[in-house]
Amino acid sequence: MRSPRTGRLSNDSANWDARWQRDRLTRGLQRRSLWDVLDEVKFGYLRPIIPRSGGSALEVGCGSARLLGMLARLGWKTTGIDFARSALDLAQDRFRAEALDSAWVRSDCRRLPFADGSYDLVTSTGLLEHFGDPTPVVSEMLRVLRSGGVFYSDIVPRKFSLLRALDRGGNGPGNNEIYERRFSRRSIETFVSSFTVLREVRVFPAGVFPPRQLFSKRIAFLHQNEYGINRAFAKVGARLDGSWVADWLGFYYFVSARKV
Repeated sequence: MRSPRTGRLSNDSANWDARWQRDRLTRGLQRRSLWDVLDEVKFGYLRPIIPRSGGSALEVGCGSARLLGMLARLGWKTTGIDFARSALDLAQDRFRAEALDSAWVRSDCRRLPFADGSYDLVTSTGLLEHFGDPTPVVSEMLRVLRSGGVFYSDIVPRKFSLLRALDRGGNGPGNNEIYERRFSRRSIETFVSSFTVLREVRVFPAGVFPPRQLFSKRIAFLHQNEYGINRAFAKVGARLDGSWVADWLGFYYFVSARKV
């Protein structure tokens, strides 16, 4: 159902099921792409702040669970939760292909079916911006995070970014059907810091990449080499992470904190 105010699809499981089903059918697991590079960048920032000995990790709104897979390969005990069945199907395809184990739960992220303090790490990737008020989601994430555990998220707000500059709608978010909140760096800092159980809060912009439309199938060479080109560009883009340039041209914001 479309919102009469925004014209975008409402944030319900049927819409997300259809989206992830398209991804499962069209992208599948056959080729690495820009999205794999983006998750490698995310993991590069996450890895130094989590225990090297592993632990228990929950990814909320896990989607295809690429980040969770990186943790599983390091020996972490992982759980992925999503309310879209097709997302969980794609995530399980990924884990089976790599002979990895994980628990999978279909549920609403605003009512997590886990006990207080169940996880050493609770993370989300591209989730919080889809809620007009993500407070209930973060509250639940922090409830199931143990004392001393790590909260980690990336937020993809409705803003201009170089990566989505050539998308339909020009400087829109790149997806005019799914709701995205207009978060800024300052508003994210204010929002996350409002949770008094969090310490060592860090928020910074990142993700300056070439327009993703350059890698469509219409340009065969770029499409075939999408992963390698963007992986090389990530080394350049990393020098801009945290800067005003990344705040202007970047795709997402990284958030990390520790629960007292």
